[in-house]
Amino acid sequence: MVLKGILAPEDAREAVRFGADGIVVSNHGGRQLDGVLSSARALPAIADAVQGDLTILADSGVRSGLDVVRLLALGADGVLLGRAFVYALAAAGEQGVAQCAGPDRQRDEGGDDAHRGQGDWGDFAGEFGAGGWLRPV
Repeated sequence: MVLKGILAPEDAREAVRFGADGIVVSNHGGRQLDGVLSSARALPAIADAVQGDLTILADSGVRSGLDVVRLLALGADGVLLGRAFVYALAAAGEQGVAQCAGPDRQRDEGGDDAHRGQGDWGDFAGEFGAGGWLRPV
């Protein structure tokens, strides 16, 4: 069982006591309450509280590959994304999804990677000593 909407370390510890397999650090896109804590701000304290006890996923506000890397660096084991792809699907079907994925794929295959001196995601992951952090969770 995975519990979504965790924004406080105590709630994450309670999920561990409950026996959850994972949590999703999420403010549900900030749509529910004005001024609610962002997932990125909540994530480090939650990761410190329960890292290794369960899988930590993050979402809310993920718009680019850089957002994914940031959330992983802040302690997430994986990042959920999909809103942009749902919008692309609704607007233009399969071609819209391919186009939505296209710019990031092109960056990953040389553009921005070249500026970092990285050849591929494996090299990039190895730089952080995480080896397999880009994997399905």
